[in-house]
Amino acid sequence: LARALAFAASRGVVHRDLKPANILLSAEGLPLLADFNISFASPLQDASPAAYFGGSLAYMSPEQLEASHPRQTRRPEDLDARSDLYSLAVLLWELLHGERPFRDEGLCENWSATVDSLLERRCTNQWHVPPDASDDVMAERLRRVLMRTLDADPNRRPASGAQLARELYLCSQPQA
Repeated sequence: LARALAFAASRGVVHRDLKPANILLSAEGLPLLADFNISFASPLQDASPAAYFGGSLAYMSPEQLEASHPRQTRRPEDLDARSDLYSLAVLLWELLHGERPFRDEGLCENWSATVDSLLERRCTNQWHVPPDASDDVMAERLRRVLMRTLDADPNRRPASGAQLARELYLCSQPQA
């Protein structure tokens, strides 16, 4: 998936909606990235970003949440591949631990309040690690890579899908 995101980014495409429902499995069990329709969403005249921006809140990076927030200055066109890497890290964390890294208990009374609440949780860089999390070396290596990829600051995340793919591969190599 990280390599697929690297390929998309090399073509100037940001997925913007990475979530389990957009991952298909091939007959061989290989994950395939699907549903790029939000990548090409365009603004609607006189509408807030929430009306056209799309994406799944639980998997959005802080910068994507800001771009969908009517009171923030970030714009959808400001997003880059690191936003998709963040979403992939949320998805992989969920696969590793059985739950997402942030406790997003519920939606607030309106869009702005919901996005404010989600942003606050993501910008603290305090991930929820279940108490029964595996202690094996590979899981711990993976958790460290994911924590770095989940950093609220895009500049501290892996720079590309190719770099993340290499780091994830190394997690599975005992000699690394």
